[in-house]
Amino acid sequence: MRLPARRPRLLSYLAALSLSSAAACSTPAPPAPAQPAHGAAKTSAPATSQPSTVAAPSPSATAAATAEAAKAEPPYNLEADREGRLKLAREDLGGGTKAIRVAPIFIVAGPSPAVTSSATPFIEAVIAAYTNGRFGKAPAQAISIYIFPEPTSYHGFCRKHYGGKECISRFGFYEPNDRKIIMNGGADGTLSHELAHPFVETDFPDAPTWINEGIASLFEQPILAGRGEIHGGKNWRFPRLRNAMNSAKEDPSVRLETLFTIGDDDFRDGSEDLHYAMARYFCQWMDEKGKLWPFFHAWRDNAKDDPRGEKAFIEVMGKTPKDASADWRRWLRAL
Repeated sequence: MRLPARRPRLLSYLAALSLSSAAACSTPAPPAPAQPAHGAAKTSAPATSQPSTVAAPSPSATAAATAEAAKAEPPYNLEADREGRLKLAREDLGGGTKAIRVAPIFIVAGPSPAVTSSATPFIEAVIAAYTNGRFGKAPAQAISIYIFPEPTSYHGFCRKHYGGKECISRFGFYEPNDRKIIMNGGADGTLSHELAHPFVETDFPDAPTWINEGIASLFEQPILAGRGEIHGGKNWRFPRLRNAMNSAKEDPSVRLETLFTIGDDDFRDGSEDLHYAMARYFCQWMDEKGKLWPFFHAWRDNAKDDPRGEKAFIEVMGKTPKDASADWRRWLRAL
């Protein structure tokens, strides 16, 4: 589950890190003069007998403006971010915390060294698969993964850091503003699910929620067939979909043409569990045909002209979602 955007807890902390390394970075240029909004009328200065004179800013004023710009948008420093996250993990999780760097960007930490260590090979295998012809871009900024060994410490962390409430999922979630994955338990399908979200948002920033969650949910039952390979098996979401197909009320909505029109707000309405199941089993069906990633890439590369992905689907499958719906439903019935 990808948590909706909220105020980033690390904002001032990361800004301080970046400013502390400013001596190693070139000084940013002052911001360009503001331009008129697109479509706004441009005005000319009134004619006068004498040209107007504008005093040049003093050197001290220019330096102050440059410093202010640097504070507003500090240059990103991956090494400083990773080091800061290692320190922050120990502050968040206690002195006995084991924190490990995994791949270029991930910091894996938890209060149980055994759980943290056991999750590391799984994370490495999943990342190797995600970057093997699936996602074209990997996240460029550091991401923390906090792994708690049991529900008490997991929910206690959320109560302390996220508004006094228990975690939004009993399994785990991704907090995009803080760039943190918070996990109840270690190397399982929830972790591979949450790891997918930062890859989707980096590679396909305009991806609708249904395909983002569909791909992530596909890997809740990960099949790691070898280095660089990952697929998804049948999992606990299937009964919800089967029950919907056996319901006179819900069956008419279990169609591909419906899935392709589910907006981000609609996805999380009263039928969220059904929408998850539809998206997940669409992705498994496509993956078994070897079509999921050609479809994802075609949609990603032409999202401006194909916001719903229907053109990409036709390009890859040779038919519209509506025309392919019966094939998908036959496959579901046979699972």
